[in-house]
Amino acid sequence: MNSDRIEPREGVATNRSQLAEQLFVVKEAARILNIKTWKLARAVRNGSVPSYTFFNSRRLVKLSEIQEIIERTRRGAPL
Repeated sequence: MNSDRIEPREGVATNRSQLAEQLFVVKEAARILNIKTWKLARAVRNGSVPSYTFFNSRRLVKLSEIQEIIERTRRGAPL
């Protein structure tokens, strides 16, 4: 299995660099990044993870921003 390929929902990009800049609902982003949905939703609610809302009430997130926050916390940097 190629490590650069993941299984997103149908009709979206399939390599990590393309996925990183797309917007996903919290549940889908959590599934792709293999993290708990409730943890990501809580981080979005408290402002630790930036989110975007356009024409409906769904909060959207960028995988690249979530991954950057995860890496910063692994290095011990504050959020």
